[in-house]
Parts: sequence; structure tokens; C-alpha cells
Amino acid sequence: MLAEWDSTMSEGMPPFVQKSEKEIDGGKFVAFTIKAQDVISLDDLKESLAEDLPVEKIEKLHAVMASKQLAIGFGVRKESLMLFLAPSTDALKFAASPAESMAARPEFEFLAEAKGKSPFFVAMSTAQINGNLRAGVDNGYYADVLEEVLGKITAMGDLRDVIALVNKAGSTMRDLTKGTDTAFCGAGWMENGVRFEALGGADSPDLDGTQPLAFAGGLASEDTVLSVHSRVNPVYTEKALDLLEDLSEIAYELGHRYAASEPGKEKGMNEQFVLFRDKMLPHVSALWKSLRGQVGKGVGQESAMIMDLGAAMPKFPGVPEALASKGRIPRIAVVYPVTDRAKLQDGWKAMQPALKGLLEAIPMPEDKKLNLPDAFTSEKDGLKTYFYGFSGITNDDFMPSVSVSDKFFFISSSKNLSEMLVSKLATLQPKPDAPRGLTLDLRIAPVVTTSLEWLDLVKANAQAVFPAESAREEFLGNEADIRKGLEWAKAFDGM
Repeated sequence: MLAEWDSTMSEGMPPFVQKSEKEIDGGKFVAFTIKAQDVISLDDLKESLAEDLPVEKIEKLHAVMASKQLAIGFGVRKESLMLFLAPSTDALKFAASPAESMAARPEFEFLAEAKGKSPFFVAMSTAQINGNLRAGVDNGYYADVLEEVLGKITAMGDLRDVIALVNKAGSTMRDLTKGTDTAFCGAGWMENGVRFEALGGADSPDLDGTQPLAFAGGLASEDTVLSVHSRVNPVYTEKALDLLEDLSEIAYELGHRYAASEPGKEKGMNEQFVLFRDKMLPHVSALWKSLRGQVGKGVGQESAMIMDLGAAMPKFPGVPEALASKGRIPRIAVVYPVTDRAKLQDGWKAMQPALKGLLEAIPMPEDKKLNLPDAFTSEKDGLKTYFYGFSGITNDDFMPSVSVSDKFFFISSSKNLSEMLVSKLATLQPKPDAPRGLTLDLRIAPVVTTSLEWLDLVKANAQAVFPAESAREEFLGNEADIRKGLEWAKAFDGM
């Protein structure tokens, strides 16, 4: 196999790739080295970047790039196949004893529980590497570029106020990417299937890990496919919302000023923008203010998202009766703790007229205008649910709704799911040793089971589902392979 790799890579190799063979500590290795100075010509770089950068910057860039080199190689040492990527073969070194090896570093200490296992995967990176990777992701750079471009535009009048907003947005972007990163280590081995363990790496400044997750555990059922529990950092959330507002205002101001400029007027944009500003923007602003200022302040920082496959399928138009009566579809709910029910009620009261006004403001013929009907309500065990019913499309398990009690607030696709979860929450006792920050549980088994049920349903009703003979024959011809793939997926129990 190695001889075949060597032959394939050596054949037709460009002149700037240097092949070398080297013996390192009893192992024989083949390396292919590329020196950037052999690939990147200063003259070519000047020619391609002449319109973008001054000569001194191009020369500086070339000097930095030309100093780099890369070695890719493979070989065998002590009956192990080894692949490597490094600046040169000099970086490929082997420890003289276990005490001097990478596995003796403190980053590997948490893998002590894997003692006696045979890992098929081990990975490690230092805190410095992870910090450098974060430093390289500078989203504020885009704001810097936009600020520079806007400073050169004269056709839209005085843009100093917009430039100040862009500068503020750039600072917020940089604040949001700040974090404290640690060394990372991970490993994988076989134990009740495939097991991966990892510790460290990039932190998540958007999460709050100061207290246990009250909702973690106890909400999942046999049909649950996905459950996500998290507690967000309120300081980070406020900054993210500030950024969203600033970006929206920047987009609005630039759109408004371009529409009012001569090119904008020629394209007929000014009339459209005036319509949006006068008829729709007040309702959009009212919706945002109620969501952020009232609804957002009425709930806590923790949330749980539950998705299962327990919903009875509505009788959608055109769906064969046999499928509609037996098919199951996903349902999903997100729950928050209620911190101020009065704020939630005030938010809802503000949102309804804003939604109605927004629908009425959409320019459409009078006979096709959309109207927001009054919401239906239902109440069970102190949980009040608000929803809009549509004949033939919704049922109790497929009904986008909002539910609220003195303790919990739900946004859900199923009234039944919200009512089931609130009964579980009533007896759920928070555990002091519960996980913190964020947990995610994904189960494959329910997906496979439901997919096989649907496959059986579609096969049994192929004539109704595929009236066209060619489409029906194509499905029936592939059905066995689809079933085999789903059966194979059972091996992936969950994550």
C-alpha cells in the first residue's frame, strides 16, 4: 500500500515539490516538501495585487509567505503506519521514554479513566494554539472594511452617523468573540459501542455555567429524538441583541439614503422605501420592542428544547387517508422559566396589534389581504395556550402555539406536547450535581423506527402516493436498499 502511495504521489510531481526519504529513530519515512519561495514569485504577486496594495506592503506580504514551507509524509515505525504534516521532517520526533512523551503532559490526565482501553483516536492541542485560532477569527474586520468604504462614498450625503454605528458594531463583534481558551485533549475507544471523551479547547462565552441546569433530565420520553438544555449568559445575550439592532439600523439607513439618491430614484426604490417606512416599520419596531423589552424580560436564562416523533399527522390536502391516519410526524417545544408573567402578558398585548397592522400593511389587492384572526385559547392544569386554528391543517398535536403558566412559558408546534411537558416539570426536582452550560442528547433509534413505519406505509399505499407508474417503480426498486440503510443506522444508538 505504501509503495502504491509513493508511486502515485511521485508520478508527475511539480518541480517545486521535493521528495525525500529519511530514517527517523528506526522508522523509514517518505516526505514531500513544498517551499513557498519556490511557488510564489514576487513579480507575480506584484502583478496580481498592484491595484489593491502599495508595493512595500506587497513585498512585506511576499517575505512572510516565502518563509513558509510544508512537509507531508508517511512511513512505518515499530509496526505502526504513520502519517504526518509539519513544517519539515525535523519536526517528526519520538520520545525516548513514556515520561518524555506527549501522553505524559498534564492535558492527558483526564483520560486516566481510559486506562486499559485501546484508543483508536487521540487528539491534543495546546492552549496557545486554541488562543491563536480564536484571535484569527476577527469578525470586527468586516466592520473595519465597511467603515473605510463608507468614508469614500459621497453620493449618499453625510454618512458620519452611520460610520459611527459601524464602528460601534465592530467593537461589539470583537467583544462577542473574546473568550478564555484552554488546552484540548480527546480520545475515542470501544465501550458499549463507540465512546468519545474530550476536555478543554475553546470556551463558549454565550453560555452561563455558574449553576446547575434545572431542566436537564426528566423531560425526555421514549419517542424523544433531540433534547437540548442550556443556560445563556445574559451579558453576552444583551450584547448580541445590541449588535442585531445596530446592524438593522445600519442596513435601514444605508437603504434609505441610497433609495433617496439619484440612482435609487431612477430604479424606483424611493417609493418602495417610503411605503416600508410609513406603513410597515412602526409595526416591525413595535414587535421588536415587545419581544426584547417585555417577552424577553419575562422569562429566565435557562431553556429546554424537546423534539419527538409523537405527533399525529394532520389531514393535509392531497395526502392519502391511509398515510394521514397512521403517519407520525415531529413535534417540538421550547420551554423557559417564567420570571415575570405580567411582562409576558403585556408583550402579547403589544404584539397582537403589531402583527395585525403588519399584515394589513402588506401591499396586496383588497380581496386577497391577509387578516390575523383572534387567537383561540385553552387551559389545562394552570397552563393557558394561545393558538390559531386552520381547518384541515391543524390538530391538537400539530398546532403552533404559545402557552404560559405562573412558572413556565412554551413556544411549541404541539399543544399536547406543551401540556405533557408541564406535567413532567411539576414533579421535576433540580439536582445540585446536574450538568451546567449546555447539554445535547440525540437519539437515533426513534428516527429509524419511525422511518421504517413510514416506509411500510408508503410501500403499502404506493399506488396512491405515486400515481405515475415510473415514479412508483423507481420507489419500489429502491425500497429494499432504503430499508437496508435504515436497519444499518440502528447501530448508531445516540449521542
